[in-house]
Amino acid sequence: MREVNERREAEQDANTARRKQMRENKERREAEQEVDTARRRQMRENNERREAEQEANTARRKQIGEDNERREVEQEVNTARRKLARNDMLSTYEKALATFRGRNREGPVHICSCCGGLFSRSQSRQHHEKRYGKQVVLRCS
Repeated sequence: MREVNERREAEQDANTARRKQMRENKERREAEQEVDTARRRQMRENNERREAEQEANTARRKQIGEDNERREVEQEVNTARRKLARNDMLSTYEKALATFRGRNREGPVHICSCCGGLFSRSQSRQHHEKRYGKQVVLRCS
């Protein structure tokens, strides 16, 4: 029995090494990926198989939902994921607020040459107009 196990392990090691070497060959790997993609596409186009797969997935999810321990773990994972998403959103908001405050820290001190309104620097544009004899004229956007 021990010989059989050793022989099996040696065969598995040899197969693993052979598969690894085949995966390292870029052309062969791309050809395999194309074949796999075509096979999956063909399986998705088969309505009966797709419906059977959907039913099996639904049954599996229902079974998972009935297992209280697994459901609690899944809820904890989902809670943690949502919390991270909220923190990212808050972080994005804080970044946007800091950017806004940085651009507008001077306040509305720039006067528009056409309407006379007060604007912050980020709200106004510089226009070079030679016919008025001025180098820079600020106008609201």
